[in-house]
Amino acid sequence: MRIYRLAVFALAGFMAFGPAAGATDKLTEFKSGIQPPQNGDQAHHDLCDSNSPSVQDNQLLMRELGLKRFPSPAYNRLAKGMIADTIEDGIIVAMEKDYRKHIEAKKGFHSRYLRSFAETDPAGADGTSTRDRFFQSTFSHPKPLYVSHIYDYQGRNACAWHSIYGESRMCAGRKRTSKPTFSAGIEALEGIFESRVKPALTSGRYTHVMYMAMGWHNDQQVSICRYNAISEAIATASKTTNRPFKPYIIGVTWPSAWFSSNPIDLIDKIGHIGSVLNKADDADEVGYLVGNMIANRLVPLANPKKLPFVALGHSFGTRVINRSVYSRNLLRGGPVGSGPELTIALQPAHSVYRFIPGRGVEGHPFAHPDGLETVLVATSSRRDTANPFAIWSRYVGGRTGLATARKDQNREWMDYTGRDETLGPHRAVSYALDHLDAVSGKPMIVDATGFVFEHNDVMSDDMGRFVAGLINSYAPARK
Repeated sequence: MRIYRLAVFALAGFMAFGPAAGATDKLTEFKSGIQPPQNGDQAHHDLCDSNSPSVQDNQLLMRELGLKRFPSPAYNRLAKGMIADTIEDGIIVAMEKDYRKHIEAKKGFHSRYLRSFAETDPAGADGTSTRDRFFQSTFSHPKPLYVSHIYDYQGRNACAWHSIYGESRMCAGRKRTSKPTFSAGIEALEGIFESRVKPALTSGRYTHVMYMAMGWHNDQQVSICRYNAISEAIATASKTTNRPFKPYIIGVTWPSAWFSSNPIDLIDKIGHIGSVLNKADDADEVGYLVGNMIANRLVPLANPKKLPFVALGHSFGTRVINRSVYSRNLLRGGPVGSGPELTIALQPAHSVYRFIPGRGVEGHPFAHPDGLETVLVATSSRRDTANPFAIWSRYVGGRTGLATARKDQNREWMDYTGRDETLGPHRAVSYALDHLDAVSGKPMIVDATGFVFEHNDVMSDDMGRFVAGLINSYAPARK
């Protein structure tokens, strides 16, 4: 395993960057209300790049703070008052890393919260030992991930429910945590779901719960911007058919790159490229434990009215989300409920072989979703070349993963919809929604080449129409 990882790390240096039963009528009604763009295809670009209003707002804030450049690191700026962006309603769970002794997380700390795969399957089914080897390896790093701050948003008014930073504006009655510990972060997470999330979800103000995670090299600023951009695109599309969509967002941020705030661009780039394997493990670590608790225990307990629950991730964020959803049976004490009604994986940066028994090197961890009833839909595009040299993995979101999904011999384990002819964005979205026949327990891979033009193209109006179509078919607002 160690030799394999070293070989893969060396290669990273060369890198550049019809519906389920009952859904047909809803989907037809939704699609009939979608109007094509009046002035040609909509532009597809990253709405949270350096030219975006979001970044410009943060640059203005930086100048007001008297800074020439935001200091490192980029994953705790929210707690230090250095992010202008806010979500409208929801919470942001921020994670970072520290040495075990600093956060009181001795080796094996995760076993307090999680069972091994062997414990969940004493008979030792095919792949169990391999899954456990990867599972234990993920938690073997000298610096585990922990919850360092949690922000609560009500009508864009923000306060910190939990923070280890003195600069944070704490919510009424809350005090800064004097010493960061892993257990304190978990206790705070459980506390905010009981004290703030549950009252919000039972208030009648929201139509959906959205658990979201973004990917590699997406710091807090970018992640929050993308949560907003994706949610707004969905809301805009939903309005065209008078479908209500007012989400309560549960977003996770995590240290998704090395040196992402270094003033020397070359060092930033080296940190970006060189961090790929470490950050892949980090994304899985977030999903195994904290994300798992959110998806399979905390949201269900805080959601007695059973608002439609949707999990959505992009890139390495799909590793967070899918690990969260598929690791439910590892929770000590067991999961609550049957998982999100809908899981949306946008351009997943994990192996397609996670879904296929007997393939890959990870023991197909997503092929046995016992008790899980989520409908999982993943987009993939031949135009996604984010990892052209990642020959060690057939990422679901890229052309090699798409080619695997298209093979008839894999139809037992996954469904696929697409066509060889590349359509324009609006027609491609309509075609994809028209031909979806997603069911729980079996991932649906959608060829999104017609409306995903590069890896980060997940915030466009066309993607908003596609995701809104999925939500209105598989997790519609309660009447």
